[in-house]
Amino acid sequence: MKRLFSAYLFVFIIFGSCKPKENPKSSVVIDLKHIFGNKDLFIGGTYTNASGEELTITKLNYFISNIKLQKTDGSEYVIPQNDSYFLIKLAEKNTQQLSLNNIPLGEYTGLSFMIGVDSLRNTLEPSQRTGALDVGGAAEGMYWSWNTGYIFFKLEGSSSVVPATQNNQFKFHIGFYGGYNTPTINNLRTKSISFGTDKLKIQQGKSSLVHLKVDLAEFFKNPTTIKLSENNSVEFSLFSATVANNYTDMFSLDFVHN
Repeated sequence: MKRLFSAYLFVFIIFGSCKPKENPKSSVVIDLKHIFGNKDLFIGGTYTNASGEELTITKLNYFISNIKLQKTDGSEYVIPQNDSYFLIKLAEKNTQQLSLNNIPLGEYTGLSFMIGVDSLRNTLEPSQRTGALDVGGAAEGMYWSWNTGYIFFKLEGSSSVVPATQNNQFKFHIGFYGGYNTPTINNLRTKSISFGTDKLKIQQGKSSLVHLKVDLAEFFKNPTTIKLSENNSVEFSLFSATVANNYTDMFSLDFVHN
């Protein structure tokens, strides 16, 4: 009997001590630097676009979501959805650093993200759309209640080339995810960015940084030239798809810091 008890005790000690090891993880911060060509971009700043039109910025807000990190082996790490929605506001510096936690250690070659809010989140109950998606809080003014959908990108300002009948004010309010009951334009866009030779190294106990440039000058010229004298109030027209293509081109890699 004593020999049998000792055998059970041995098995308990061996298997009890073999706890599954936790995969070590760390964090990365995506830092967004807003510019207009070779100038810093800020609210109230005056700039000249590719068409030679002078303009002043009064608002720039947009959503980034569904972030993925590409690994060196070709696979990708998908940031859990509940932690992958950010509302960036040019007027609020604290919104321009996106903190991603619990990233598996290793080397990464690039990232991708959606500009906008995917159809699933657009159609969830309000109680499930919190944080950056809270239409009564952080996302106030970034949601069309009548259309039940988020405004993915909001740019507002003034320019002398805009008619006086509009008080010289321009606005680009871009949304639409394909429609819920009725098909609509789908202005969701995904941006992929390669780190090139500068691999992102997620290391234990150390936070890494990815610095991205967000160049509003590109918005007015690539891939389509946008002239405020011709298109200065865009919300629900087919031209909104052209605007979405252009704001996708704003993002590029600045540098990676490990």
